[in-house]
Amino acid sequence: MSRAQERQLLLNPEPVGISSLVDAAVAAQRERFRAAGVGLSSSVERGTPAVTVDPDRIQEVLGNLLDNAVRHTPPGGTVEVSARAGEHHAQRAALIEVSDTGAGFASEDAERIFDRYERASDSEGSGLGLTIARAIVEAHHGTLTAYSVGTGKGAVFTMTIPASSDRPRRISQASH
Repeated sequence: MSRAQERQLLLNPEPVGISSLVDAAVAAQRERFRAAGVGLSSSVERGTPAVTVDPDRIQEVLGNLLDNAVRHTPPGGTVEVSARAGEHHAQRAALIEVSDTGAGFASEDAERIFDRYERASDSEGSGLGLTIARAIVEAHHGTLTAYSVGTGKGAVFTMTIPASSDRPRRISQASH
């Protein structure tokens, strides 16, 4: 946790296509969502740039966001992972969003939920997941933000990562 927040994580960055990251994350969680009765879908817009990241660490972030989404979305609800091109500090970037129709949070809590040991009153988690996820994304020179209209209105988590100038490789879904 401390290393992540101090940007001293050991990263093994490589160029990776966003579709590869999204597909692997969704495949890893599909059965859990089915068992919970929560719909899970994904989409990647054409033209979404590749990124240079440590795929295992970004899978950790996506896994955490999906874990939170399934825990806070009631049966019959939905979660979508989507990606598109965007900008980060006036540079081309990839935006990956995890949106749900779950519990949401008060809009004024959008920053507080990333604080260490902060957790929802009904959460079984340690309150470290979002803090670690944000630190990992920041170690990749990106951002992780949260948005909700309010309690009971769902949530959207947006990860923004600078685009890569290198040719991506496809990651194996079996390895994650």
